Amino acid sequence: MSEIDTKRVFLCYSRRQFHAAEQLAALLAGQGSDVWFDVQRLAAGDDWTRAIEEAVDRADVLVLLASPEALASAYTQREWRRALQAGTPVLVAVVDTVDLPPELSGAPRVDVRVRFEAGAAALGRMIAGGEPATGADRPAWRRRPAAIATVSAALLMNLVAVLGNLLVYPTELIMVDMDWSLAEPLQIVRAVTAPAVAGVFAGFLWQVLRQFRRRQARFTPLWVTLLLAVPFYQYAGNLLNTMVAALAHGVDWNVDLTETESDLSGGYYVIATLLLLPLNVAALACLLASRSTFRWLPAGEAPQWIRRRALRDAPDRRPRHLALQHARTAVVHHAPADAAIAHQVATAFTAAGLTVGKADADLQVVVVTNVTDWRWAADQLASGRSVAVIGSSVRPPEAADELQRLQWLDFRDGDVTALSRRVAWLTGTAPGPPAGPPHALDRFAGPAAVRRALLALRALAALFGTSALLSVTVVAPDAYDRNTDYSEPAMVPGERIPGTLVSQGVLNPDRIRDTAANADTLLTVRAGLAAVLCLLLVVLAWRLGVRRLSRPGLVVTTVAVFGLTVVWGVLGVASQEPPDLFLLGYGLAVIVALVLVCTQGHRVTSWLPLGQQASGSSTLPPVGPAMLHISLPMTLLVLTPLYVSGTIL
Repeated sequence: MSEIDTKRVFLCYSRRQFHAAEQLAALLAGQGSDVWFDVQRLAAGDDWTRAIEEAVDRADVLVLLASPEALASAYTQREWRRALQAGTPVLVAVVDTVDLPPELSGAPRVDVRVRFEAGAAALGRMIAGGEPATGADRPAWRRRPAAIATVSAALLMNLVAVLGNLLVYPTELIMVDMDWSLAEPLQIVRAVTAPAVAGVFAGFLWQVLRQFRRRQARFTPLWVTLLLAVPFYQYAGNLLNTMVAALAHGVDWNVDLTETESDLSGGYYVIATLLLLPLNVAALACLLASRSTFRWLPAGEAPQWIRRRALRDAPDRRPRHLALQHARTAVVHHAPADAAIAHQVATAFTAAGLTVGKADADLQVVVVTNVTDWRWAADQLASGRSVAVIGSSVRPPEAADELQRLQWLDFRDGDVTALSRRVAWLTGTAPGPPAGPPHALDRFAGPAAVRRALLALRALAALFGTSALLSVTVVAPDAYDRNTDYSEPAMVPGERIPGTLVSQGVLNPDRIRDTAANADTLLTVRAGLAAVLCLLLVVLAWRLGVRRLSRPGLVVTTVAVFGLTVVWGVLGVASQEPPDLFLLGYGLAVIVALVLVCTQGHRVTSWLPLGQQASGSSTLPPVGPAMLHISLPMTLLVLTPLYVSGTIL
């Protein structure tokens, strides 16, 4: 195709469908179109509002990726309405079920929801001047690619299986031979706890399914859920069986998990597992290998191996003009509390070949974090050629137009080398890296050390919180009941009475486990300590995630957590509950998590603000990490049957 025949195409889309837009841009470019795709054409420092308006005005055709999010976005509305007002043809690529507005009712459209590559080829022919493709709606059951339907079905069936457990549970309770009017409080608590914990797992599955259907699910929770759904479904079944067996034998019975399967639930579990296993394996294969999942997941969440395969034939589209080109000197502006991050930014710009520190520099570099006064930052960005470097996830207010208008450099991962390479390309001193997926400014991101520390803190909080809750609910309150194995006989044959064939009965030493005299009090104290530890860890994780934690505060809180954990363990040894093996396992888990936090200490503290932090209406609100982590339902499912059985305490 000659240069004269090349059609200039502007791609209009929502960030929710970023990967679909990215692959469509690659496919159309491979057919000879000159595609204007914002991520490939805008660079840090560009005035993106003006650049987009100019690109829409120059375009020969605008392709709109139609979805509920795209049609609700003020930005995309402004783009396609501007094209219509200028008389530029608008083609609609339907990527999700949506009703088009009246202005677009007559626009040619192609359904790319199921056969994406074929739909892209049809769009290419339409752009080149061929016959428009038909826009007939697909049946409702064919509006999702097979891979997406498989993953959705697997998540739904896992949810249905857990809900089926909850339906079997009351049926088994009815079969228990007991007078509920005479039930003790512990029996009632145990009866309620089982479906509550299984319900937490069901709620987690529902949340993952809901996020996936809305294109909001993150990749890691998805594959972890599909990988572990069947084992944890079995845990949920064991939990319910444990409760039934405990109720059937009374308060004073500690249930062996290997002896709790009933005829009714056993058959249900076998059938459900045989159905779930192949479905989960198929869903995992789709998630890890299908290009449909690449297009479905949010920006930055698709696995890189699928992304490389989907874009392997894409031409290298780079901005023809770089706003920072030929800059040779720079000055870094920052809030006083961000001195450590600013030093890393200055190191990256220096490594890229710029002289940093001159007052009359070519380039104004503004570090923006949650402690930044955005009015001050806006003034700095408006003072000349400038670029914003984002150091932490923030949610800019609508009034912060200067921050919204300019493209920015993402330094939330703290990778100085990657930032240096990016700056060297932007200033024209080195070849540039390929355009990558954007990460939303208002979605939590942080250095790897911070993410690992947050993972450890949330897992520990789930461990101690579950321990505190179960210790005061499902555990027998009397040490004798907790430590007596009622499946063992009370008496065993002893020495034979002289002159007879009769053996004298003696107490069975394997029936009762020795404990301290004050074991009940110590268990209550340990439950209280576990609750305090859970609260401390949650507060520490949240304040670390939103950078509202001072460096001394991090040290003091970590030392307090470590000290309380030692006391918690010492009290467990003193009470002789739980058995030494399980207490050792607890201790190792806590030590590993705390060591993980401490070994990342320098990198974590360099991310935290220094000294007194600015506050007020003009500081940028931070975006914190999700606190409801997958470790919570997993910990509840694993520990609850063990606490009921008295295996660990």
